[in-house]
Amino acid sequence: MNLNKKITFLFAAASIIAFSGCLKDKDYDNGKNQSLRAQGEQKVVSIGLTAASTDNHQVLALDATNVDTTLNLIPVIVGTAEGAQEDVKVTLTLNPSLIGNYNGINETNHDVAPASLYTIINPGDSANGYEVTIPKGSNVGYLQLKIVPGNFLGFDYALGFQITKVPAGYLISSNLSTGVIAIGVKNEWDGVYDYKGFSLRAGDASLTGNFSGKEMDLVTAGTSSVAFGSLALWGDGNGGIAIGNPVLAINTAAPAPYPVTISSPGGGQNAPGYNSVYDPATKTFYISFTWGAGPAARLSTDTLTYLRPR
Repeated sequence: MNLNKKITFLFAAASIIAFSGCLKDKDYDNGKNQSLRAQGEQKVVSIGLTAASTDNHQVLALDATNVDTTLNLIPVIVGTAEGAQEDVKVTLTLNPSLIGNYNGINETNHDVAPASLYTIINPGDSANGYEVTIPKGSNVGYLQLKIVPGNFLGFDYALGFQITKVPAGYLISSNLSTGVIAIGVKNEWDGVYDYKGFSLRAGDASLTGNFSGKEMDLVTAGTSSVAFGSLALWGDGNGGIAIGNPVLAINTAAPAPYPVTISSPGGGQNAPGYNSVYDPATKTFYISFTWGAGPAARLSTDTLTYLRPR
């Protein structure tokens, strides 16, 4: 190859590479070529009901009032460090089947909230979805709901929503595109409790033992049930028992002290041979639960005494 032909060939090859690079940069910038974008830079839109779980389920416990109350019910989040580059309009659609699916997996008893009990403030309707705007410079926008909390007293109502549309250049999250939010009024057991007890992890002396001087939120989970606000504690008083937050169901149809049934997403259940109860005279739960290999290997026996409202 003579010198002139070699120069011409190299110039053409360089032009092709440069042109290809420009196309890749353009696709990278507008989000079409996701294989080229770093995962953290994708403009992913999600429902952000929970921070520590992908089940995106939240129980909202309200104070009992009989006045109109507006709630920032469903947070819709765009995952960019700098916030939205422009107003981002996201469509959320009611999906009642999400409630049935959640009930089936988690043994809950949420009912679909009647449309007569709430008003969605955002533009749109139940057939075509509701528009949530994430303002420019922010990471979050809200679907807003207006209700009278007293109308939810004594019921276990919930709403399920799904992201169905985002603007061009944005992605719908693959695992946080739906959410279920239960709406209830705080029951009489909801509050902050003094928390002490004993936990057993067989073969692990550091996590087996007694703890005291702790506090635990008990959060309304139904008309006569509350859930731990965080994981139950191991015997060191610090580590969390990774079986999900225990749920305490109080049977008020029985004589006091009321029997308590314990459950958790990770298989927690009443420990055999221990009478788990709630004593209304002292506002105290006496509970014991086991999981995994059973009470000889995994056990927590706790006392929770009411301190103050949550």
